[in-house]
Amino acid sequence: MKEYCLGFLTCIEKNLVWLVRKHRGPKINHGTWNGVGGKLELGENPHTAMSREWGEECGNLHGNHPILDEWRDLGKLSGDSWEVHLFVNFVGGRGCDPTLISVNDVEEPMKWHPVERINTKSLIFYSQAVPTIINAIFDRSLSRIEIKV
Repeated sequence: MKEYCLGFLTCIEKNLVWLVRKHRGPKINHGTWNGVGGKLELGENPHTAMSREWGEECGNLHGNHPILDEWRDLGKLSGDSWEVHLFVNFVGGRGCDPTLISVNDVEEPMKWHPVERINTKSLIFYSQAVPTIINAIFDRSLSRIEIKV
């Protein structure tokens, strides 16, 4: 079974979610929006993979924000031969300021998006599950997400 991790950086106080616009991988996914993530390396646990992927794709946060270690297990998205470990990271205050993000040499643009835009047709997502996951995060009534596709 192939294993992946996918994380959503969120600013609950301002109703924002940090998304990446995909330009790598299969052409069909180019231009779509997703959280940050990737494949788990051999022997790697999902939490370590999430921290590594954030560091590789987004770089570190300036200032005193230990963001790489604060990913919380959110649940799983799974299919017949794959499993995606879902994570969320809640930041507040200065952590919601996109100028604090130091982006590594990446080809994929990233930015904060208002949650209100998630349910409009203005964003095209990597998977139909992405808006469902984001809405569940901001709903705050769910403690864990389990989605089978």
